[in-house]
Amino acid sequence: MTNELLTFQKFKDPDIARDIAEKLKQAGILYELDDDAKFFDASFAHDPMQQETRIKIRSSDFLKANQVLDDYYRMQVDQIGADHYLFAFSDTELMDILSKPDEWGRLDFQLAQKILHDRGYTIDNNTLETFREKRINELSKPEQSQILLIITGYISALLGGLFGLVVGWILTHSKRTLPDGSQAYTYSQGDRLHGRIISGISLLVIIVVLFLKVIPRF
Repeated sequence: MTNELLTFQKFKDPDIARDIAEKLKQAGILYELDDDAKFFDASFAHDPMQQETRIKIRSSDFLKANQVLDDYYRMQVDQIGADHYLFAFSDTELMDILSKPDEWGRLDFQLAQKILHDRGYTIDNNTLETFREKRINELSKPEQSQILLIITGYISALLGGLFGLVVGWILTHSKRTLPDGSQAYTYSQGDRLHGRIISGISLLVIIVVLFLKVIPRF
């Protein structure tokens, strides 16, 4: 669904999230702020350090929003002192940040570029685009076969059906959102096939159980 809002970025600092959201608004990007703090914590053990504010946007706006964030953090780089830990990183380690920005964060991504530039490296848009494409391909790969989950699904489907339906749905439909806004299935084609079979068995068992409960009444 092109109008579905997907999680674009997560922030520990809600003020930064709101600042970014305002810049997205100025760029004409529709967004939604999703703050953990607005949900009631029945345990009364809500940890502010674990709180996250998520910005959700349309998948078609991811590339444009990425540019907004890059511009935002690029302006922050000049305010960072030489005592920042990235200045102690080797050239290879800094290149790793450029190749996996999703693991490091936007500020580290921009600072790594600056440090490498100051060390004499030329990091142009073509290089960054090559890194992005390679990373998207890596993140698109499905997870390793979920043998334990599949076995649990089959057993649950045969014993009761309901939990098997949940496992079957997870295996069949789970997706992850990639940095470019596209989505990829979490599990392999083989695991998704198991998910459909588990769902089918679960439905059959549920129907049989309901049928057996109704029969004695007649």
